[in-house]
Amino acid sequence: MLWIGGDGHAAGAYAVNHCATCEDDADLWWKGRQPHPENAAVNWATTLANTLKLQFVNEADIRDDALTIATKGRRWVGMNRHSVSIVLVGFSDPQAAELKEFSEFLKVNNTRHLFFNTGDYQNFMRENRFSVNEYGYFGKPAHQAWANVMLAQLRRLGFV
Repeated sequence: MLWIGGDGHAAGAYAVNHCATCEDDADLWWKGRQPHPENAAVNWATTLANTLKLQFVNEADIRDDALTIATKGRRWVGMNRHSVSIVLVGFSDPQAAELKEFSEFLKVNNTRHLFFNTGDYQNFMRENRFSVNEYGYFGKPAHQAWANVMLAQLRRLGFV
C-alpha cells in the first residue's frame, strides 16, 4: 500500500485538463478537493502504484501546506497501521518542521517513507525538456518520467 501526500505536483494537478481538483470542474464539483479523475489517472503516483501493483491513496492537494500534509498522513497511518507500507510526500519544503516531525512519527511507527522536494521535481522536468503548461504544471509524459525516478529511488532505498 502506498500513501501519497503533498502539493499540486504530487496530486497531478492540471496534468491533462484545466482542473486541479474535482471542485474546479462544473460536472464534478460535488466531489470536492480530491484530485480530478482525469489527472489522477495519469499522475506519477498512479503510474508508480500500477507499476508496483500496489493499492494506493493519493491525498495530495494543490492547497495543502506542510501541517495539513502531516496531519493527513498521521491520520492515515494511525488508521491503517498494518496496511501502509510506503509513505511518499512531495512538497516545496520537505524540511518544514511539521514534515520533520511527521518523518519522526513514521520512523517510530516503522513506516518506510520518502519525502522529496517538488523543486527537484520541477528541475528534473525542465532538465529533461518537459514543457510546463499555462498553469505551471506538467503533463502525462512528465508524470510517467517522474514515476520512473521515484521507482528508482524506492529500489535504491530497498523499499521495493
